[in-house]
Amino acid sequence: MGTPTGDKTAAPRAAGTEAVALATLSDEARALAQSRWQVLRPHLEDGAPLTRAARHAGVPLRTAQRWLKSYRADGLAGLARRQRADRGRRRLPDELVAVIKGSGGRFRCPLPAPGPLGFARLM
Repeated sequence: MGTPTGDKTAAPRAAGTEAVALATLSDEARALAQSRWQVLRPHLEDGAPLTRAARHAGVPLRTAQRWLKSYRADGLAGLARRQRADRGRRRLPDELVAVIKGSGGRFRCPLPAPGPLGFARLM
């Protein structure tokens, strides 16, 4: 698998890290990684321009560029969807969550409804 000249992406990581990561992927994540690989394959194996490969697959170029960077950094496992870093965390302060839960569903936002009439009442 050759890399086109002038391509400035991250160097691949050690081969052992990819194998471990691939083994931990679910069947669904593995299928997603394979489908993303199919978009990148013409570019990586046949030397087709990434723009053409992305267009042919109906994928935005920027998305294909991100996938390519992830593939080059982490191999096939890099094409799987990553978990969000903030997964399971609340964005609201605990005090506000307690007020909302304690309101019994009667909590009303003190701000007017969005839109021209709602914002007009602020002025």
